[in-house]
Amino acid sequence: MQLRTNESIEAIASRLLALREGLRLSQQQFADALGISLRAAQNYERGARKLPAETLIEIARKFEIDPLWIMDGPEERPRSLGQVGLDQQTLSRAIGIVQRAVLETDANVDADQFANMVAAVYKFYMHNSSGAGAEDLIASFVAGYR
Repeated sequence: MQLRTNESIEAIASRLLALREGLRLSQQQFADALGISLRAAQNYERGARKLPAETLIEIARKFEIDPLWIMDGPEERPRSLGQVGLDQQTLSRAIGIVQRAVLETDANVDADQFANMVAAVYKFYMHNSSGAGAEDLIASFVAGYR
């Protein structure tokens, strides 16, 4: 299963670097704040390693940054959560639904497609608080990427 293209990984790495530098943190300080090793932080920032969803969520929480900006940009400067008004619990639920669907179906999606699916599920939850039907919604998206 491929979740991201090399180009997408490099773009995510570039945004992580911009975020860290904007926060005026060393790589070690950034890693410590996220509870990850220095080596992992360096690898994410260089694009040598894919950014796991758990780390993405922690970055969003810890630094109050829009996780969709990290995944999809397009601006050079980070968007804060306050700018977009994201609900962290709903976002975590949306990411989990998409991850499960992609893993269960072994779908081949890139970062843009993954981000679009997360955004669709997030919006669905925001308009339908029970979330009933979210799995069906994402199953229809994922079916197109097998």
